Amino acid sequence: MEELQIKDILAIAEAELDNIKVSLQKYPTEYGLIDKLIKLYIVIPNIFIKDYPREKIPIIQMFWTCYRGFLISIQLALQGHITESYAITSKSAEAIALAQKFNLHLNKIEAWVKRNKKEDQPFRRMFKNLFPKNDRVVQPNIFEIYDLTSEYGRHPNFSSTAFYSHFDKMNSEGTVLFSFNDLDDETNFHRNLNYIIYAYHKFLEAFSKILRDYLTKEWIKELDDFDAAFRQHKETLKEEFGYKLT
Repeated sequence: MEELQIKDILAIAEAELDNIKVSLQKYPTEYGLIDKLIKLYIVIPNIFIKDYPREKIPIIQMFWTCYRGFLISIQLALQGHITESYAITSKSAEAIALAQKFNLHLNKIEAWVKRNKKEDQPFRRMFKNLFPKNDRVVQPNIFEIYDLTSEYGRHPNFSSTAFYSHFDKMNSEGTVLFSFNDLDDETNFHRNLNYIIYAYHKFLEAFSKILRDYLTKEWIKELDDFDAAFRQHKETLKEEFGYKLT
């Protein structure tokens, strides 16, 4: 019997880094979009760091949660870890919803900061619906992203676990035939990578509305330019790869 070869954590990490490099080389357009989006995120704090009201700092805390989420989830996507990238994206969407709640109800910030889980009211009751239907900042895009990525990432549903196994892969005895790969094909990988870029683009648009009083016209112009480029990219995905992103 052949001896099982088990890699140590360093070997696994090196292999994952290789996956990122190969993916970026294979998809240079996405590489460029990711790089531009990172730069747009990085610039924001430098724009208003001196002028932003101290009492609103938790809104920036949510922004950084989203930015860190982008860096981690895009790496996971480049490695092919679909459901894990979705789980972090779901948390980022929730952070935006909370930032908007803070923006509209500043009196809620202190209660949130000082909240004692054992004594105070539950989080959901404190803020009620995080995605109210009449809130144009979080509806419909942010909620739709949150809903999809929670279903296929954060929650351990059948479709988000067991390496994307499906009922149609069951044999006649009713046994699930698992595969050690959560990518049905390369299109699935490519679509997921672009969906993460799309999601964090929409998140940045939402923050541009929440922080609009502190952003420069130059930064808004750069965001508009990115939006135009990504719209064109989505058309290319439909024409060349045969799928519609959203």
